[in-house]
Amino acid sequence: IPRISPSYRKSGSETSLKTSVTSFSTSTTPDFTQMLTYGVATGVQFGILSGALHSIDLVVAKSSLTKLPLPVVALLFVFLSLRSRIASPLDNSRPKKKELKGKATPPDIKRPSWTPPGIAFPFIWLTITALRGISSALVYDTVGGKLLSPPLLAMILHLSIGDTWNTITNLERRLGVSAIGVLAVWASVMNAIVRYYRVIPLAGKILAPSGVWISIATVLTMTIWRINKPVQPIWPVKGDGKSAKFKLSNLGQLRQPDSVEDSSEPTVERINEKVDLDSPKVATMEKLQAPSKKVYCRCWKSDTFPLCDGAHMKHNEATGDNVGPLIVTAKKEDK
Repeated sequence: IPRISPSYRKSGSETSLKTSVTSFSTSTTPDFTQMLTYGVATGVQFGILSGALHSIDLVVAKSSLTKLPLPVVALLFVFLSLRSRIASPLDNSRPKKKELKGKATPPDIKRPSWTPPGIAFPFIWLTITALRGISSALVYDTVGGKLLSPPLLAMILHLSIGDTWNTITNLERRLGVSAIGVLAVWASVMNAIVRYYRVIPLAGKILAPSGVWISIATVLTMTIWRINKPVQPIWPVKGDGKSAKFKLSNLGQLRQPDSVEDSSEPTVERINEKVDLDSPKVATMEKLQAPSKKVYCRCWKSDTFPLCDGAHMKHNEATGDNVGPLIVTAKKEDK
């Protein structure tokens, strides 16, 4: 936790107060091991899901069916859209709904004013999920009843990349890496749309809204990265305590924990979210003329920082915290 260090110096009838905040290390050394982890995890998930589709094809080939009923295929891809993360070797925990407080991102993350309300996201994703199922069933029928086909594998690749991106965004909260990773998510959905369209134009058109939404999400993600100061690097930083590890125990679980608290390493959170964010260290020097009294902010949320404006009361009510101000009094010395 950043250390708040007040120091006092008294001389005659004058008292000076200096408050400084020592920040975490600003090292930006790239973590190449974690970069490799992202790639390996995506590849493993793609391989598991592709193997599952191939196994289904083999079972169908040995049965009396020529191919699966289209509603079954649609439901299969609806399921994969909702729970493809069961094949991810990374921890794909999601934030608790209570932590989001109805927002699209955690409360400590700044968002542009045009961010859709949090309540809209479930409806958007459920619609996209249904469109994925319908369009995939049409493609399956057109390619001759083969799940292990290039266009459907393009969808599997898109889902695998998306799950790795979710780990980066929701678990690690690496805004810079998320901003770059979302470009891969966007490219993969566009690849799927094009491949679906080439097989059967109707399927490509049905899947197109997914590309529209992810395009919006891409702009939103990159904007969030830019407006949150200090701007985070676009690569994982070595030793920052955020890296998600392989969590093989999650494989096959239909419902993974809806919390990021199970991360193998603690997540370092900022305390100061608004005061001189471009400065490596915030320091304030003030002189008090005796007799006088000043009330200083310790929650870092005051609009009149370094003086308290009562913002801690709203913070305490919302979080259950008990932070309060620092009250400094300078008295005249008796002669």
